[in-house]
Amino acid sequence: CTRRPCSTKATVNATLGGRSRLLAPTVAVASGGSFQADCSSVNPGYLGSMSVSCYLGNLLEDVTSCQRTTTTTPISTTTTVTFPAGVQTAVQRAVRSAMSFSLGAGTSTAASVNTDLNTDAGKEAIANSLASALGANAKDLAINSVTVTESATRLLAA
Repeated sequence: CTRRPCSTKATVNATLGGRSRLLAPTVAVASGGSFQADCSSVNPGYLGSMSVSCYLGNLLEDVTSCQRTTTTTPISTTTTVTFPAGVQTAVQRAVRSAMSFSLGAGTSTAASVNTDLNTDAGKEAIANSLASALGANAKDLAINSVTVTESATRLLAA
């Protein structure tokens, strides 16, 4: 029995929240090896990364570390500006939005999540999530900054 690797042509159909996408390694992966994929690449409503493992030439995905995000109804304001004839204009819509998600006990702090979400990858994941909620193209959104705060844990009465 030989341990067959997973080539770049091997794929796995990863599914998150009803959305699916084929994932493939960018380089060959030895049997028993793995690579990471952004959860938001499968569904923009998820943050984090998933592990994709190779087992005897077959890829297996593990999406358990993906965290679902929830967007609130956006509060939007529109400003109209009149420019002189011949001046090129662009229309922008400012949107303020809130997202909430729960972290497992002891997994992260608000400060570490704030740091992670203020990276290019974090801002891209948020743009993808907002675009999905707003029915917009994520490439048309610019996330300037992210602020993460902790809130008190709510317990439901039995």
